[in-house]
Amino acid sequence: MIGIDEIKSALSALLKKTEDIDVFYTRVEKTEGSESLERYFHVALIPVSSELFGSMMRDRAFFIDVSYINDHADANTFYEWMEKMDEAILPCIHISDRYITVESANFKIIDEVGHFTFTLKFMDIAETVQEGETAQDITISFK
Repeated sequence: MIGIDEIKSALSALLKKTEDIDVFYTRVEKTEGSESLERYFHVALIPVSSELFGSMMRDRAFFIDVSYINDHADANTFYEWMEKMDEAILPCIHISDRYITVESANFKIIDEVGHFTFTLKFMDIAETVQEGETAQDITISFK
């Protein structure tokens, strides 16, 4: 089963290939005069669904919004970043020992922040732990 930490690790490695800056998955507070956070990525990794099929298979989906914060960027900088993201993300992402197809991706600039969004959909093996003993053969006689 692919865990959240494996997804984060794979995404961080891909983002570092587009630009070698910090990647955050939690809220980032910028303080007045903070020079170290002029450029960074913020990733929102949102579980969308997890559906069980049978006893072993699970369909999972995650919505991913990669925000590119660059205090000195213009529209051309964001478009160049979008092209790099297309090359890094499409057509598939390598996570752990799997390749997951990304069907589509979207890009927009909102309030001088670039947003690259896509959905990861994949089938996974559900790890189930059996409790107790396995049933043994039983003989039943009807009267």
